[in-house]
Amino acid sequence: MKKILIALTILLIITGCEVKPAVDQENPEVVKIQEESLLDKYKRIQPLILKTELQQEVSENIYEIRVTIPQFLGNNEDRAVKLINGQIRKDIDNYIERMGSIKKVEEGEHRPFSHSFSVEPEVMTNENGILSISLNMNEYRGGAHGNYWSKLYNFDLLGGKEIKLKDFFKEDVDYLELIYQNILKQIEDNELWTSNLKGYYYDDKVELSFFIEDGRIKIYFPPYGLGSYADGEQVFEIPQEALEKKLSDFGEVVYSVHRP
Repeated sequence: MKKILIALTILLIITGCEVKPAVDQENPEVVKIQEESLLDKYKRIQPLILKTELQQEVSENIYEIRVTIPQFLGNNEDRAVKLINGQIRKDIDNYIERMGSIKKVEEGEHRPFSHSFSVEPEVMTNENGILSISLNMNEYRGGAHGNYWSKLYNFDLLGGKEIKLKDFFKEDVDYLELIYQNILKQIEDNELWTSNLKGYYYDDKVELSFFIEDGRIKIYFPPYGLGSYADGEQVFEIPQEALEKKLSDFGEVVYSVHRP
């Protein structure tokens, strides 16, 4: 018997085989641990540290510029942090360049109010491996009123990538149809908003802007997106009950964090 055991041991060493205990897939506790493992990975990720840099420039009665640039700090080797900072900074620089025209005054032009623009970051979520941030934009270039809107970013710190709406759903789910129908139900009593949503978005299946807050997807429309300027920005939450059995593993992670 000893010779047999020794021979088996040598054989295992030579072949590199490893004896692994069988996983009991029928055991509910084992299955539960396996399902929660991805959630545990996200929960272990520490929130990013946010620092800001203010760029401000004023020329009396001509223009005002106020830009707060966010800078997230994390592991220098973390590709997600590099992606976040690089993408946000690039978009802000492009916006600053585009708005440089407010500095130019035509001959004979009189400005009763300074033309202006500003950028202010707002963090919506920074926990459990998810970063959702809004750049709140305001600009005024003459006229009765200025314009404002939000540019939204959503990042998966574990996966090191920007989050898309489709990432929340299983591959066989028509996620845009699901979301549009849910919003249409929420605004069914408002004919103008319903008409605009169908005509400007739904008919062409336009990808929608969103952010993540309190473990929920929030769909965002800027002023004039659905209604008038006076109606302002519109935000619609997609409730958990509308997503039952439709979420991907990643979607389950996001919604599980704040699940009652």
